[in-house]
Amino acid sequence: MEGHDRCDLMTRMARLERELLFVRRRLRDQQTSNGPAASFQAVRVRVGVGDYAVASVFLRQIIRYAATTVLELGDNAVKGVLTLPATSIPVIDLGERLGLGTTTVDEHTLLLIAAVRDQWLALIVAGVSGAIELSATELHAVQVLDLEGLFPAAALEAIGLSLRPSKEAP
Repeated sequence: MEGHDRCDLMTRMARLERELLFVRRRLRDQQTSNGPAASFQAVRVRVGVGDYAVASVFLRQIIRYAATTVLELGDNAVKGVLTLPATSIPVIDLGERLGLGTTTVDEHTLLLIAAVRDQWLALIVAGVSGAIELSATELHAVQVLDLEGLFPAAALEAIGLSLRPSKEAP
């Protein structure tokens, strides 16, 4: 019976992989049908010595750097937690996450409050230059950060798990 179950699972997995491939093709076709005229709004930010763009669709607000509760985590880019009414948001140094070194915190340092994969993040940046509109033909002008690629689901889950209170807490 164990061999029969394994065979069923393999068949099901193959069917799911075909469905996933079909969905990816449909999404790619939809994206290419928009053509080069498709554009999106972004915010130009300074990280390290370079300028990057973050798609506005991820951003909820931009605030001045605020004091955080420091956490001892394995990820050096996670600097702590920003406590807001009814929620705690992990604070992540975008410069460190990109491998550009630690962002120096001063009076110009900002936090981008972003929603990535249904998780709130406060991203430390050196500054914001302004809002821009980018079309597919202008993507070479500034490097656009793929926040979902930069923060895979497993990494966000690990951050989220480390921030949850223990069951013993009141």
